[in-house]
Amino acid sequence: RPEFAALLMSVSSIIVAVNAVLLKRVEKDLVAV
Repeated sequence: RPEFAALLMSVSSIIVAVNAVLLKRVEKDLVAV
């Protein structure tokens, strides 16, 4: 179903974006220590 695939794609891209932001934050914390 195309609408399900589109939803899955948007959700996965949001997860990737959130992971990138969290990773940057963690790296900053590690550098600060």
